[in-house]
Amino acid sequence: MKLTFLTLAGIENSTTKRVFYIAKELKKRGHEINFLSLNWVAKKGSAGKGNELIEGIKVKEIKIKDSLFSIFLVGPLRLFPKLNGDLIVLSKPLLPHTIPFLLANFFKRKKYVLDTDDWEGVGGGASYSHFGWLKRSMITLFEEYIMNKADGVIAVSRVLERRSMDAGAKKVAYIPNVSDVGDFDVKEEEKEKLKKEFGINNEKIFLSSGSHSADMVVDGIKFFIEGFGKAKGNFKIIITGQGKYTENLKQLCNKLGLKDKVIFTGFVDDKKFSACVIISHVAIIPHATKYPYTLYALSSSPRKMYEAMASGLAVLGCPVGEVKETLGGSDNFLVPEGDVDALAKKIDEIIKMDNNKLKAIGLKNKEKINEFYNFKVQGENVERFLRTIL
Repeated sequence: MKLTFLTLAGIENSTTKRVFYIAKELKKRGHEINFLSLNWVAKKGSAGKGNELIEGIKVKEIKIKDSLFSIFLVGPLRLFPKLNGDLIVLSKPLLPHTIPFLLANFFKRKKYVLDTDDWEGVGGGASYSHFGWLKRSMITLFEEYIMNKADGVIAVSRVLERRSMDAGAKKVAYIPNVSDVGDFDVKEEEKEKLKKEFGINNEKIFLSSGSHSADMVVDGIKFFIEGFGKAKGNFKIIITGQGKYTENLKQLCNKLGLKDKVIFTGFVDDKKFSACVIISHVAIIPHATKYPYTLYALSSSPRKMYEAMASGLAVLGCPVGEVKETLGGSDNFLVPEGDVDALAKKIDEIIKMDNNKLKAIGLKNKEKINEFYNFKVQGENVERFLRTIL
């Protein structure tokens, strides 16, 4: 097959890595790949990849301004000559990215598959949470139209699978998010150095690595911080990352008397993050599903969860969306969203648990990634689905 992948940001952007890794897997399987990125929020001098050959794949980033003129005219004109091959895979279809594609594709009449990974535009989603009810309703109708017109839909969650079917999608494949599989190369002295830096002795260590800029994630982190504020055991929380709400999170920790129990690392490189994982026992997966980003939270397939599982960590989260789909019925720790007392009780239970038992849970998580949730398996599933379209 000759395939063109079209997404919305440079491949150095973490939200684009999944679809690029899928493209790499399909390249390994003998398919010809053309990888396009329509970066509609690009500014002059942005760090996106331009005309390059990366790991055997031709990558082209098309930068346009965030304006109606660019979205309706410049974008389609630049895309038109590049939409080649047997099939187009349209990933992360927000409106400013989808409209230029639909206009350009109208004249080419190419078959296309909608990949819904990290679809922030779902009605009431995180990207549009500041919009009123009418705008969100119009966005929802437009997106369901796209689902209906596509030759196939790759749904990364059961919620999106059902929504695609309800919209009348011709074919739907449920293919959730995944993670790389591999072991961290962290030396013992590096691990001990980090523990000394963080003042860690024999505490249970919880790790949070979510965004501090997305309302949905930050509200979820706040819920977990409140739970830890009521917990009585010996613990520490490592919170990596930084964003516009970091100071709010620090203030909440101070208010709850957690100043000495929570370590805010800011942004860390891969090496230091690997060390953070190695010294941790449990990963926190925050997911807030309250309005107006309810559908987004339920629809998303949280990559951080799969990465935590691949790292061999047990998981603490709420039984919502793909967290429930992936971890329901396992030995991981799921507590009702919003129930701070239940969360505090669960945290104290985890603190009292033997470390070897937590390692055993983490090992099962890693085995699950090895078997079901990795790019090799996902590449095979995507290839099988795309062949049914042609």
